[in-house]
Amino acid sequence: MEVGIFDSWRIISSSLIIKITDRSVFEYNMSGIPQETRTFWSIDDFISGSSKSIQLLCGNNKFEATLLMDVTGRTRIAWRSDFRDFLLNKYPYWKDFEQFKFPLLCFRNMSESQYEVSFEMNKF
Repeated sequence: MEVGIFDSWRIISSSLIIKITDRSVFEYNMSGIPQETRTFWSIDDFISGSSKSIQLLCGNNKFEATLLMDVTGRTRIAWRSDFRDFLLNKYPYWKDFEQFKFPLLCFRNMSESQYEVSFEMNKF
């Protein structure tokens, strides 16, 4: 897997990627994920219509999410309203963040279907 910056995602290593949050994260319960991150999510073999259930672990909380590929070949991660509510509780003033100063979602690969999530303020 190539280390680098791909859209609003940074691949730090084979076990850690970072997403700069944006409106879609807070309002639409999802984010597009670049093709370069598919190895991290163990979805290299995805084809149109594929999906995979995963868990996001944050402290003592477990949140269900889905990785999916739409008919155009775009890959996304989508989560349920409980994770969105968790984010909104953590960042209630997210609409006030300046562009490129949105908080970071850090994903650490724990297994093929579990990812530890942590948060940082954007320093990039």
